[in-house]
Amino acid sequence: MTPRALLALAALAFAAPALAQRARPPVRRAPAARPAVIAAPAPTGPDAAVAIEPTGFTLRPIDRATVRLIAVQGIGGRVLSARTGTTRLVAGVHASHGSGVVVSADGLVLTARHVVQGIDTLAAVFPGQRAAVPATVVYADPDHDIAFVRVQTTRPLAAVAPLPAAAPTLASGQRVSITGYPLDPSERYPAAAAGDLARVNNDGRIQLSIAANPGNSGGPVVDAEGRLLGVVSQRGEPQAGVEGVTLVEPVRSAIEAWQRNGRLAPSVTFRPEDARVAQSLFDLLLLDPERDERDPASAERVLALADVALRPEAACIVGAQAWNEAILALESSRSQDVGALPADRRPRVEALMREARAMQQRAIAEAPYLRTRYEFVHQLERIDGRAVAPALAPRRDP
Repeated sequence: MTPRALLALAALAFAAPALAQRARPPVRRAPAARPAVIAAPAPTGPDAAVAIEPTGFTLRPIDRATVRLIAVQGIGGRVLSARTGTTRLVAGVHASHGSGVVVSADGLVLTARHVVQGIDTLAAVFPGQRAAVPATVVYADPDHDIAFVRVQTTRPLAAVAPLPAAAPTLASGQRVSITGYPLDPSERYPAAAAGDLARVNNDGRIQLSIAANPGNSGGPVVDAEGRLLGVVSQRGEPQAGVEGVTLVEPVRSAIEAWQRNGRLAPSVTFRPEDARVAQSLFDLLLLDPERDERDPASAERVLALADVALRPEAACIVGAQAWNEAILALESSRSQDVGALPADRRPRVEALMREARAMQQRAIAEAPYLRTRYEFVHQLERIDGRAVAPALAPRRDP
C-alpha cells in the first residue's frame, strides 16, 4: 500500500458526506454586533479566495461563486497495515462536505443551516483552488434551513451571486439548475445538474425534479437567467423509494433572515494562524490527490504552529496533521521507525511527532471533553506516540 493510499483510506473511512436531511435541533443566535468587512492578514502565497477556471472548460458565474464548505465535528484514528510491513495509527476527520454561494464581495456566504450546525471548525475552498481559507458562522436561522458564513478574504471577491432585493417569481415547470460539490471530495470544481421546478410545497420549500447528492447541500439553485432562487436543503432518499427529488430553501427565506438579523451578525477578524489551521484541515482530508508527497510545504505549515496558542479543537486538527505527515514521511522512505530514516530526514519527522503529541496533550489538558469526539487524542495516548502502532482494543469508558 502506497503512503498516499494509506492516508487516503483513512480519509475515506472518516470523511462523512453532507447530511441528506434538514437539521432539527435549535441553533443559537449570533450575539449582537455591527457587521464589518473581514480584517485578515495578507496571505503568503496566491489568494486562496479566488476561483480558478479549469483548462478548456468555462465556469458559469454561479459556479465561480460556489464554494466547498468543510465542517469538522471530530477526529478519529484507525490502525492500518502499511507497505513497510508494520501497522500505523493514522488520523481521519469526522467531517461533512457541503456547498455555499458567495453573496457579497466581503466574503459572506449563504448555505444550508444543517451543513454548519453542531460543528467545531469550518473551512472553505474556492473553485479550482488547492488551498483552504478559514470560515465562521455569523448567523443561522432557527426556523429555516438557512445560514450565513463569513470566509477570510484579503480583497473584494469578484465572483458573487448577490441576494436579490426580492424573490423572483416562480413558475411550475420552469427550467432550473443546481451547482455544488457532490460525492467526491477530491474534485476541485463544482458540478451542475439541471431539471424542472415541480411545485412549492406546503412548508414553503421548492421541490425540484433533480437528483442531488451528498455534498450538494447548501449549494445555489438558479433559473435560466442565473438568478438565485435558493439553496439545496434536502434530497430524496433512494432507499425510501424517493429518487430525482430535491427540496430547496427559497431565497425569500434568506432575504428575510438577513434583512431581519444581518445587523446582528458579528464582525469577524481572522488571526494569521486561522489560515494555517484551515490548510491543515484541508491537507488532513487529502482533498488534493496531486499534492507532491515530497513537498515540505505542508509539514512546514504544521511545524510553524508548534508554539502558537490555538483553541483545543484547532490544536487537535494541527496535531493530527503533524502525525499524518510523520507517518507519510516514514512510509515514503519505507522506514518502519524513526531510527531507520536517513539521517537528513530524521529531525523533521521527530519534530512532527513531538508536535503531534504536544498539540494533543495541550488540547486534552485544556478541554478533557475532547476525548469523546476527538478520540484520536485518546488513541495517540494509548500507543504512547509510537510510530509502530499495536492493534487497539475497543475503548471502554467507565
